[in-house]
Amino acid sequence: AMKALAYWEHQAMCARSEGDSIRLCWSLFVLAICQGVMRNDDIAVPAAQEAIVVAERSGNPTAQSMAYFALGYLLRKSEPERALALFD
Repeated sequence: AMKALAYWEHQAMCARSEGDSIRLCWSLFVLAICQGVMRNDDIAVPAAQEAIVVAERSGNPTAQSMAYFALGYLLRKSEPERALALFD
């Protein structure tokens, strides 16, 4: 799992430096989900929140849906109402 996280962290870093918002959103999505599965919500939630900011700025509907899903997935137990709204 650590190699996968390192790979996606590198991808996010590269996407930031290249200004590639779609690649950054995808990388943050994967990082958020992976960290969430490992129960590292203190890392996962900020990654998902950043993915939403990046996706909204990009205007790309696919990136937006991925970002909303990631945050909704992470909040499904702690904030179910908010999670449902993000899934909508």
